[in-house]
Amino acid sequence: MPRDGATARFTDLVSRRPVVMVLTSLALLTALAGGLAGIRMDYGLGGGPRTTSRTTAAEISRALPAGVADPTSVHVETKGAGP
Repeated sequence: MPRDGATARFTDLVSRRPVVMVLTSLALLTALAGGLAGIRMDYGLGGGPRTTSRTTAAEISRALPAGVADPTSVHVETKGAGP
């Protein structure tokens, strides 16, 4: 008789103790989300104080041609083909 794999053992554990597994999953997600406390997703392109990312974005804009640092969307239409 073949032995059960890791997935089969895990599903057995979940089916035997679903509440414990839900609470364990929530505790793990809470611990992982704790690292996001105080995070600020800002690339410094808006108003506000001078930041390192804002300085870097300005340097990139000066060094590279237009469209590289701020790409433009291009829409193309074809005849007889799908979108």
